[in-house]
Amino acid sequence: MKKIFITSALLAITFFCFGQKPGIGKFHSAEKFDKVFYATQQAATTLKFAIKTSDKENGVIQAEMHIIGGGGKVINLFAQLKQDENNGKTTIQVTLNKPFGVTGNMSKMAKSLGEEIKKTISDLVIE
Repeated sequence: MKKIFITSALLAITFFCFGQKPGIGKFHSAEKFDKVFYATQQAATTLKFAIKTSDKENGVIQAEMHIIGGGGKVINLFAQLKQDENNGKTTIQVTLNKPFGVTGNMSKMAKSLGEEIKKTISDLVIE
């Protein structure tokens, strides 16, 4: 009986730990940094994220989405944008994190963000 309980507990912990993977999205475009930055902000708000911090000079956007019925829990979005001085491409790296115990595929959400940005930045490449 004790072995069954321990095994069940370990399986539950494993399930929650592996289910908490962050979603990471990597995108790039030949468009100018400013245009990509503002398109990323717009895409985040379209997907119901509230922008908490937006620092164009450092290429950082932080946002959060409140989970309905989640007791104040939020999904966090962190976007880092950079323009390569050599080739002029603007890259975006997005990380989405959800709180413990909340279900949902963050990788899928990161891809949705890229697809939303692509509506404004047509040459955006989603890696």
